[in-house]
Amino acid sequence: MLWINALSNFLVLWIVFGFVEFSQGFPFLNITVALKYLEFRTYLNASVDPCENFYEFACGSWPEYHPTSEDDTSVSYFEIMEEAFDGKVRELLNSRDDGIETLAERKVKSFYRSCLALPYLSLEYNDRLRSMISEFGQMPAVARVVSNKWPGEREFDWQQVVANIQKKYSINILLGVGINTDFYDNQMKVLFLSSGDWMLEEKVSYFSPEFQELRDSAINAVASNLVNFLDIEPPEARKVAKEIFNFERELARGLSEEGLKPMEMLTVTTVDQVHSKYWPHLDIRKLLMSIFGTVPHLRVWENHGYLENLVQVMSQTPKRIVANYIFYKFIGEFIFSSYVEKREQETYCVGRIKEFFPTNLENMVYRRYKSAQTGRDLRKMWQYLKMAFEDVLRSGQLDWMSKETRRYALVKLRHMRLEIPALRPELSDEDAESLALNDNDFIENLRALKMFTAASEINKLSRPLTAMDDIPTDTYSPQNAIMFNIITVPVALLQNYYIIGEGIPKVLIFAKLGSVLSHELLHGFDDDGRFYDKRGNFRDWWDSRSAKKFEALKECFAQQYASYIYAGQPLHRPPSQAENIADNGAIRLAYRAYLKWLAAERGRYHDTAWKILGGFNYTLRQAFFIGYAQLWCDNVDPKHKILNTITDPHAPAEARVMLTLQNLDEFSEVFRCPAGSVMNRGNKCKIY
Repeated sequence: MLWINALSNFLVLWIVFGFVEFSQGFPFLNITVALKYLEFRTYLNASVDPCENFYEFACGSWPEYHPTSEDDTSVSYFEIMEEAFDGKVRELLNSRDDGIETLAERKVKSFYRSCLALPYLSLEYNDRLRSMISEFGQMPAVARVVSNKWPGEREFDWQQVVANIQKKYSINILLGVGINTDFYDNQMKVLFLSSGDWMLEEKVSYFSPEFQELRDSAINAVASNLVNFLDIEPPEARKVAKEIFNFERELARGLSEEGLKPMEMLTVTTVDQVHSKYWPHLDIRKLLMSIFGTVPHLRVWENHGYLENLVQVMSQTPKRIVANYIFYKFIGEFIFSSYVEKREQETYCVGRIKEFFPTNLENMVYRRYKSAQTGRDLRKMWQYLKMAFEDVLRSGQLDWMSKETRRYALVKLRHMRLEIPALRPELSDEDAESLALNDNDFIENLRALKMFTAASEINKLSRPLTAMDDIPTDTYSPQNAIMFNIITVPVALLQNYYIIGEGIPKVLIFAKLGSVLSHELLHGFDDDGRFYDKRGNFRDWWDSRSAKKFEALKECFAQQYASYIYAGQPLHRPPSQAENIADNGAIRLAYRAYLKWLAAERGRYHDTAWKILGGFNYTLRQAFFIGYAQLWCDNVDPKHKILNTITDPHAPAEARVMLTLQNLDEFSEVFRCPAGSVMNRGNKCKIY
């Protein structure tokens, strides 16, 4: 819809203004500049006073062009970029060898083609799942055991079963055991003892009344899978599904509360100490020996709240329920959907492949669509962001921060790096040689991949860890890898046309990509980042005076956001204000960086073009704030608005525009908003 409208508007522009002749006098004008201008104008609702509701002014027409549906309950700018990225991925996965295809890419394509062939496995699918269960024991529900006693109860050792599953397939059930980077020294390894994987994403989802529908859906999904894939009769499947979910719900009581820092959730200990603490209920030594073939001589980080609750819940739960839970969670990793329509199956398979090979897919797209100009713009913008923040730290504007703390902040800033994880995909050609995948058998491919992953995890004992071992890669937004002082940028954000690329005016690059990078940069200097030094090691580098003043300033944000009415209710107040503080500092930092670039470059090239096309009504400075707001345009189904505010630590998109700009003097100056207007509030909150 947007493209149809943009194209029609572009044709009008071409006809009315004689764009071809017009552009000959300005070689920096191109169709990208024109389309971004039209996108910019299309979403505006110019009938709204920008000083009263800037979000409605900038994004008022967004829902008209991006309606929600039963399948798409929200449509945002980020989701549109993700959809475009998925389209490129689908095209590459379905393509022939283009001459630069790597061995790893061929393996990924085999995995994808086997997913497309899933409908042809339906006749043997259930038998194979039951066969996989039998590798590790007997699932009572499959054996039609309905009482709390079943023939295999005496031999059933849940710790041994979950250890065997993790050793072979790297699937964490009930207990998560892994080798990770030490918080105190990221050159060292530690052993993590925590929870397994969960059906729902947040602890609150298991208990809050607002999420009853979500809990019911989870139970229905379990029951459906038991019927469809394990041939259990519907009434019994429903009963077993409730037992499985309610068991996990009790386990979830041991999860940490939202907003806690790692040191508040974890206890530093040793294998001997943690073994003695939980013996005889948990045999930690036996568990480690079963997984690694040895007892690692490493420091242990223990999620004590979860493990203590685990011991209590296990003592009160019949073994039949525990066994059903373990084996359901196990085969759940191998349950996949198949569709009649080819397009639906392709969409499904692209989603599954993204789970297993995120950086390989990003690398495939990056190598074929990358632009030298994009790389230059990204590096230059990052330099300007760091220079702008350095100016702030040197200027003394941050009067809440002591000179000593500001000096170290400068040191940390200089060490902070920007990286694109796609340049180092998780599956290398060397690794791909030992990974046997075929075009037809998805289940066997998935087993092979999980066994490959399990061997790699165990191998961490004997190899050095790198930043990429701990940095999340399956995201569509930049991340602050706080334990390494690295900001990562996903390829989805580097696609041409959206927020960076050939022809994109610099004002929009700084407003959109610049603001999200600034957000992540500032996480390195908030009340979480204060505990990680220039190398990412755990060390509090703030003095007590700075920390006390920060806490006082933070309360301003807490009160402002809690009083904002969204979907008819005040916003949920998260334990941490880190995301809100980063949002507010980010727009200010990105704007300063843009002005710094504008002064240095004298507004040449595409910003001159933008001024010619878009300057009919708005200045470049006004265009900056409109561009920022339009990055957060979204349309959310009203039924999902409140639930999203409870589970997401970020404020809703609307609030991320309204509240940040209300706190920004520069915005009020640019749009001449009078004091006391909605967008020029008197008590402005500011930290960075």
